[in-house]
Amino acid sequence: MCSIIVNITNNTGQGPITFNSFSFLNETGKKFSPDGPPFTVACSIPSNGTPLQALYSEGYIYGNPSYDGVYADGTAVFNMPNGDTLTIIWDLDPSSNDNKTPTFTPSSNAYNYAGISSPVINNGSDYVFNVAIS
Repeated sequence: MCSIIVNITNNTGQGPITFNSFSFLNETGKKFSPDGPPFTVACSIPSNGTPLQALYSEGYIYGNPSYDGVYADGTAVFNMPNGDTLTIIWDLDPSSNDNKTPTFTPSSNAYNYAGISSPVINNGSDYVFNVAIS
């Protein structure tokens, strides 16, 4: 399995961070994990300093005897309160132990983005980001 979880704390005091767009980079083939869809995104992250799971995506391997992989690939864009954007890109392969760390790209340096390059990594392929934006 492979996954990305992004927990965002909005400390801007300027209003909510809102969801802009989400897309898969690879075709999922309408395959979903046994526990539900392989992704979730938050629509709004209030500026009250409470951490919120903004993004979750997982890939997994299933099938026997030949294994098929469902990739955890995608791009999510969030709108910042001042009109900037934060783009998150991930491309994770459930059959690999050598995945690249997902990337976060703010459209400007108007905010301080703590934690966008320092995930907690489990099993080499599961990434948890605790991002604080102020």
